Amino acid sequence: MGYEVSREMHVTFPKIKKIQFIEIFNKFMSNPPGGRFHWGQSGEFDPEECYFTDILEEWSYPIEEDKKDDTLFRVIDFEGCKEGDDALLWEALAPVIDSGSYIENKGEDGALWRWKFNDGDFEEKYADISWD
Repeated sequence: MGYEVSREMHVTFPKIKKIQFIEIFNKFMSNPPGGRFHWGQSGEFDPEECYFTDILEEWSYPIEEDKKDDTLFRVIDFEGCKEGDDALLWEALAPVIDSGSYIENKGEDGALWRWKFNDGDFEEKYADISWD
């Protein structure tokens, strides 16, 4: 059993970066940091033929076209249990994620942290809560 986490998704990326997204994902999955992940897609997606929204669905992150801007895809939710270090996946995908996007995480123990995307970089920030 994994660590329970709820996630609030605020992630978009341009449709014109779809091929680059798939290439980064395939490279990541062919040689993941720390060895092979036991969850998610194990084979490669063909950038020209795959149904794009299936890629992150394997990782419990459904994607849809943005309802406000038809030039973007939006990650709409996280539907699952944290089974591994998803931060490694998002760090790899950071170059195609829109600046200002973020994922807010709340762990089963009350921990709060965000994964932030800015200019192709990924940053993990933990909340500093004070009752003073």
